[in-house]
Amino acid sequence: MLQLRNEKPDIDFPGYWGLFGGEINVAENPEDAARRELYEEIRYNPTHINLIGKEILPELGGIVVYTYFCSLYTLEYAFPE
Repeated sequence: MLQLRNEKPDIDFPGYWGLFGGEINVAENPEDAARRELYEEIRYNPTHINLIGKEILPELGGIVVYTYFCSLYTLEYAFPE
């Protein structure tokens, strides 16, 4: 699932399609941050979440990006009639 970023000039990559994401809070590890962001953005709590990779982006000041994957189940899929 992708999101279309707002056109706000004060955010990174305004108007671009991308993955959900955000910063890691002080007391969080990367997985906890990914779970929190998913809940904040789409109110979803995944049962399992898997790390795909970790990348350092020198062109963005050396920030570290963690990418995770999880399955997304809807009520229609989880509870077929």
